Amino acid sequence: MNLFGRLMLSFYAFLIALLSITALVLSFLVWAGTIPYYTAAEMAGLLVSYQWTLPTVLVTALLLFVISLRFMLMGAGNRQERSPVTRDAAGGEIAISLETFESIALSALRKIPEAKDYSAKVRRTNDGVIVSISLSVIQDVNIPELAEDIQVKTIEATEKMTGVKVLNVRVKIDNIAAGFKNKLE
Repeated sequence: MNLFGRLMLSFYAFLIALLSITALVLSFLVWAGTIPYYTAAEMAGLLVSYQWTLPTVLVTALLLFVISLRFMLMGAGNRQERSPVTRDAAGGEIAISLETFESIALSALRKIPEAKDYSAKVRRTNDGVIVSISLSVIQDVNIPELAEDIQVKTIEATEKMTGVKVLNVRVKIDNIAAGFKNKLE
């Protein structure tokens, strides 16, 4: 979930909590007899009679509805992306999790001394997988050559271990790793 989604979820949770606590407190006060029922109903009627109250309630209800709809659609979204990659084998079916593909990519990166602070994400498609790698590199390294080396080694390791076609390896260089120099010189 991206930053906007997390902020929206936090705001939604805050509003629901506020409305729930208000309803609980008022219900308890009416049930305990602290506030008579007719007084609570009169207070609600009086509150709605203010000029700003009804538009505020309508906007809040609409906002909660839209956010709820957004979360329902997110929940019902395509779950195929994180489901394992399945292959037919002689004895049945083999399912390989996307985390396994990510581990293979990270293992290939460990063998490249110029790569530092790396991470890998894998997305499945109908024809194979797409690997996205983010990393920092040491100073004075030829980035295009390094990226190509990473792509080749990731594809070789992944296809050799899993037999699944790697359609694309996306390499994103985030930064130059501070304090590291090329020791190969």
